[in-house]
Amino acid sequence: MTAQKGSAFLLKISDGAEPPVYRTVAGLRTTQMSIAGDSVVVTSKDSAGWRELLSGAGVRSVSVTAAGLFLGSLAYGRWGRQKNHVETIFRCLIAGGLVTAAFAFGVEQYRNVWVAQALAVSLGFVVGPIVIAANTVVHKFASSAMQGKVFSAMEVVIHFGFLVTMLASSKLSEFVEPYWILAGVGLVFCLVGVWGMVRYRQGKLAIEG
Repeated sequence: MTAQKGSAFLLKISDGAEPPVYRTVAGLRTTQMSIAGDSVVVTSKDSAGWRELLSGAGVRSVSVTAAGLFLGSLAYGRWGRQKNHVETIFRCLIAGGLVTAAFAFGVEQYRNVWVAQALAVSLGFVVGPIVIAANTVVHKFASSAMQGKVFSAMEVVIHFGFLVTMLASSKLSEFVEPYWILAGVGLVFCLVGVWGMVRYRQGKLAIEG
């Protein structure tokens, strides 16, 4: 497996063959590694109260903590393998926009925790494949040397978008009801999904033609 640079890491599993073939199973967004070295203590009752260490010996330990997204997610599963990844992103944007609007008006209309939970689960189900499909597209079309940079850029864009959205929402909430803000976000998702789907299919037809 060739070395890859970047702030995002890939988790790969070997097939055990010779030479080994590695399959990417997860994209790790955050990683933390700590290496510790401890001495071997041999203090006994004959040490006269002194702490004694075994010369030339020691114990090393490595701890790795990571968080990310598994590409083989069951939610995406077999259905995702049979569908176009780019179209999946736009379809889920449209569906996510509709569910977001439904969540806003459903919670406002019924004010029931079960309705809110059901709509929240539905929202997560239709939005989840967007991230998985986007990661799959990056792995499919970006070179190994560029994947880390692309994932880092995606993280910057996502967090910047969250920051801008939170600031804009806090200002709008002074003049507009919160559920109208959510409904507006859902409408934006729908429009972006429809626009992206149309542009993608037009480009696809132009290439085929």
